[in-house]
Amino acid sequence: MGAISELTGSFSSGKTSVLFTLLSRATSEHLRVAYIDTFNTFDPCCARTAGIRLQQLLWIRFQRGSVSNRIKKSLKAADILARSQDFGVIVLDLETASDRTPEAVIQKVPFHCWFRIKKVLHQKKVAFLLLSNSSSAGSAANTVLALDRSSVRWRSTRPESKPNFSNHYQLLRGLTTRVSLLRGRHHGQVKIHCHLQP
Repeated sequence: MGAISELTGSFSSGKTSVLFTLLSRATSEHLRVAYIDTFNTFDPCCARTAGIRLQQLLWIRFQRGSVSNRIKKSLKAADILARSQDFGVIVLDLETASDRTPEAVIQKVPFHCWFRIKKVLHQKKVAFLLLSNSSSAGSAANTVLALDRSSVRWRSTRPESKPNFSNHYQLLRGLTTRVSLLRGRHHGQVKIHCHLQP
């Protein structure tokens, strides 16, 4: 609370799963959530399935404009929301939709933007979560969690009597994600195992 926390990692590393778990908990405790969707990647159906109460979520999305213009508008929205007293959680989603969006543009956000948001948040009961492919806020972030998918477990559904079936006939059984605390009170790593039931 009252600080910037970053969730970083590559595609399919588990960032969105961790974020949705946090938002589900927040909305179940009747906190209002603001979700700034820079690159229009938020899926309300998945969010509802994850337990997020959408009636307590303000979704701000940008469908048009250049990458730099969307980032500029997102930072402006984050600054305005951080100054309000209406939200318990603010999410700034800077995760790029694909490899086509240059990560370098996000890294060019001036540090004074992050420190301005940090100053506004100070001593407020607001959790500010920054979701990105790589660390963006630098030393303005109090906590940085880096997620990395370390293994994926599959189960073949191929019958033994038909050995010529393609390997595409497999079910996802689970994943293991390594979570590293890059900045915060304690440094270290923990592994999260996600097992999927048939």
